[in-house]
Amino acid sequence: MGQAFKIHLGRTSLESSSVTPLLLLEDGRGDGAISSDGKIMGTYLHGIFHNRLFTRSLFDQICREKGLDGVEDNVQSDSE
Repeated sequence: MGQAFKIHLGRTSLESSSVTPLLLLEDGRGDGAISSDGKIMGTYLHGIFHNRLFTRSLFDQICREKGLDGVEDNVQSDSE
């Protein structure tokens, strides 16, 4: 998936069946949460929005839901 790091000193418990883990980590554990409608999400991974694959996938999904074309491949971030 790319690079990000995790700082986590607490514990998250998912008490609702309408919430599932947002990401699956390499060790098989879930991280963060996403609502059943996909509109609310959170994660402990810092830097995840600097990951081009993650942000491209997220924005493409939002575009599809809105009936818009996805982000073009040649679009680059300020850091590229």
